[in-house]
Amino acid sequence: ARADQAAAAERFGTGTGDGLLKLDIRGSDRDQGAIDSSVANAERAQVGSAVSFQCGSFSQCLAEASPASSETSEDGGEGGANADSAAKAGDDDEEEEETALIASNLPYFHRLNLDGDGGGGDARNMYAQLGRSLSKNRVGSRCAFLVGASKNTKTGNRGQTERKTLVGHLGFPVDCSGVFNNGGIPVGLFQGPVV
Repeated sequence: ARADQAAAAERFGTGTGDGLLKLDIRGSDRDQGAIDSSVANAERAQVGSAVSFQCGSFSQCLAEASPASSETSEDGGEGGANADSAAKAGDDDEEEEETALIASNLPYFHRLNLDGDGGGGDARNMYAQLGRSLSKNRVGSRCAFLVGASKNTKTGNRGQTERKTLVGHLGFPVDCSGVFNNGGIPVGLFQGPVV
């Protein structure tokens, strides 16, 4: 394991020496199968010791990883494959400032009730819970989310309007950096500071 850690530190510049970043990279998902696949992928990429994975809701994992709190989340949380990367720079003897990037490939229409009779309530609720959890646990961090639209409106202006409506439920502003295909599904990349 030590050789793996040393190789990862050399490969990614993540040692604790002068000017190097100390990374805390975490992934989470509600699906244990997704966690098992992620662990296997990290091992194959020889970064297994540099990344930790946890099965649980996004909100629960955020609360447990929060630098300000070790409280557990009170809400139901969200699904989807998620990563929380905290980077620290500076000398070990000095107070270190943490900068976190919370990134998530949020569940798309086939995992949420976007096309059903609920009119998208499940998706709106998920985004609202996510926003509350981030604002409670990670103010000042940056966030980045891949956001899909429903299968009937996933392309064109209607799909982009739907994506913007969904991220509007976060409760803080994020901007769309672009739209591209992820596995053949058009998604928007939304990012901004957590407030």
